[in-house]
Amino acid sequence: MVTLALAAALIAAFAGRGDRPAPIVVDDPATLFVAPHLVPTLAEPRWLTHRLRPRDTLERVAARYGVSVAELREWNGIKRDGTGIRNRRALKVLARRAAPPPQKIVYVVKAAENWDDVAAKLHVPRRALQARNRGRDTLVAGTRLIAWVDPLDTPAFDPEAPDLDANIVIPSDARSVGLPQKGRLEGGTRLPESPLWRIGQPARAFASSHTIAVITRAFTTLRNDMGYRGTITIGALSRPHGGRFRPHQSHQSGRDIDIRLPLRPGIGDDVRHPTVDDIDWYAAWAMVDAFIRTGEVEAVFLEIGRHERLYTAARVMGVPRAQLVDLVRWTNWSGPVKPLVLHSDGHDTHIHVRIRCGRDEPRCRTDGDKRNAGR
Repeated sequence: MVTLALAAALIAAFAGRGDRPAPIVVDDPATLFVAPHLVPTLAEPRWLTHRLRPRDTLERVAARYGVSVAELREWNGIKRDGTGIRNRRALKVLARRAAPPPQKIVYVVKAAENWDDVAAKLHVPRRALQARNRGRDTLVAGTRLIAWVDPLDTPAFDPEAPDLDANIVIPSDARSVGLPQKGRLEGGTRLPESPLWRIGQPARAFASSHTIAVITRAFTTLRNDMGYRGTITIGALSRPHGGRFRPHQSHQSGRDIDIRLPLRPGIGDDVRHPTVDDIDWYAAWAMVDAFIRTGEVEAVFLEIGRHERLYTAARVMGVPRAQLVDLVRWTNWSGPVKPLVLHSDGHDTHIHVRIRCGRDEPRCRTDGDKRNAGR
């Protein structure tokens, strides 16, 4: 992880000017990264110049330095409609945190490493790494690769955090009947309030007893075993008696769960239309993984353009590539078995988890084509 001395040196290199430091040769990329919640607060705020990178937003810059978006606008003469940020190359920031800036590095490939291995070490998507280092197909030991690394782009979990209360009483008589796209819910029970999650649509937060039990198990793992403490909002499940409700075709039998993709640390929960770079993909993978561990997931739906980010997060967090082939793959992959994570239009800021029929649900039916999310 990044030391406080290195963080101070990097922030000093950027303070008051827009120069980029020279690339540094890094033998062990793990030493570059620091969990966002461990970034120290400066004894005194310090003016610096943040060079804007592609896809930077005011929200992301503000989160990095512990300031508000309103303050960034005031310091840089930016209006609420965004006027004043276009064509800018840098922003002035009175930083409150010693957040190390993105760093251009040189990495020397080790024996037997491939593109996937190196991308996971550097916490970057493989295709982005290959695009920056064109002209190389197969890597060999000693190859020097150039990459931009963001020291804050790393999992922000705290396994030592006190456990959240997971004691939830679940009625046992709610049953899923029929298909997700043509079904109903008998005795539907409402997802209870809990510190494990936030409910976004109370009137559409009904499900089968089995589904609520699986949600509780998955979120207990995510919160108390993995130590994720960011906000997660559960959106649409089903109506009290199931059936169709717009704009969804599925969500009819109490087995479908829409969950908003968690945002990067420091980005306010009020961001209504987060970009792919606003999403905390490590937390997103941890959430998917927590559901997978229950053994009760039939499918997970996510827009195909987001699959590589989810895959990269899983690789960074130590999941072997061979294991991911059956879980998530991007559009240029193929295989004999459909992966668990599938494409569905409209699922770009949330994931859709479908739970298997419970053993005590004899009239529950599984769609033969699990690719059909039906929103």
